[in-house]
Amino acid sequence: MADLTYLQLVAEIIKRLNRPDFDGIARDVSADRIDYYKKECFYGGQATDTSITTVAGSRFYNYPSGFEQVNQIQLLNGSVWLPLTQKPYWYINNIDLLQTPVQSLPAYWAPYGSQFRLFPTPNAAHSIKLTMDLPPGPPADDATNFWTTAAQSLVINGTCAEIADVYLQLEPNKYRPLEERELISLGSKSIRLRGGIQTRPYL
Repeated sequence: MADLTYLQLVAEIIKRLNRPDFDGIARDVSADRIDYYKKECFYGGQATDTSITTVAGSRFYNYPSGFEQVNQIQLLNGSVWLPLTQKPYWYINNIDLLQTPVQSLPAYWAPYGSQFRLFPTPNAAHSIKLTMDLPPGPPADDATNFWTTAAQSLVINGTCAEIADVYLQLEPNKYRPLEERELISLGSKSIRLRGGIQTRPYL
């Protein structure tokens, strides 16, 4: 299928269900399904963010809004981006024991809720680069993005499946197996593009 705008994708959902009165429902449910699929961290959601600058004496920093998973954190030291090593929070908590923390160039980071913690605590201002999964939301009606191009079959079939279950109560639901097929396909491609299944020694 050719790339679709979001308006065309909603029209395709309505066409498959043969329910021209479901425009509003198709829009609401497709947006909900996209929000759900964002948690799968498909390859289309990879992004970098350089909006964070460390502050001397501050060890906690907020993640950018909308992220699903942080894959790497780097710190700019002069003209060199230094990769920081991810550790479990308890590990950094156990080695950062002083009431007045040691301040130096950070070497480790750990996730902590909606924040991440650096160790040692920064002693100066440094730019931080996050490589993460930050999937887009639904595009504007006349625009395209990952969800209306590479993932359009997933969104169409998943939206049809959800409407068939919740609004039409169709049995059997012929769209659910199609949604599962597309989930597996996109998941497999995401794994391949990331170099295969990765194991992390700190887990």
